[in-house]
Amino acid sequence: MSQLHLNQIKARIMERFVPHTSLLRINTPESDPDRFLSRALAALSIQKYADITEEDAATSVVDDENDGGIDAIYYSPQSSTLYISQSKWKNSTNGGIPLGDVLKFC
Repeated sequence: MSQLHLNQIKARIMERFVPHTSLLRINTPESDPDRFLSRALAALSIQKYADITEEDAATSVVDDENDGGIDAIYYSPQSSTLYISQSKWKNSTNGGIPLGDVLKFC
């Protein structure tokens, strides 16, 4: 992925989830941009898979220091499906996510 693609994804996430900043439990996106983008990315994945509103998806975010690697969780009573998301935002197109961060989810 190029830096251009990364910037386009970032802009789209910001556009969709800045209105729900308080639901993502962030003061402002500028105060902690990586945490905001990670939480918004988790919300976006829940929103897409569960086919719910962005606002409902933002309320599904549980990201915290002691979350066991779960960043968002949503139960759909209509489909009896539990959606769980882990996300990490990285501002670089080089390298990957640290293995320890991924293993917390397993």
